[in-house]
Amino acid sequence: MPSKLKSIEANRYFFCSLTTLDDVNLFQRKELKCIVISSIVYLQKKDHLNIHAWCLIPNQLELILSSAE
Repeated sequence: MPSKLKSIEANRYFFCSLTTLDDVNLFQRKELKCIVISSIVYLQKKDHLNIHAWCLIPNQLELILSSAE
């Protein structure tokens, strides 16, 4: 795993899909949903990322995002 994150190029959109291992319905738990949602809100407020759309289902999180720079 790299020790530093690479910067995202400006004016480019990215689709990210995160799936739980063995399709476990992890995000059915309210406390975990709240953690994910608060993390998305934090990234938007701190201007680290522009999150254009996101979808949270019981075993997957999908995002369309771009760099805030």
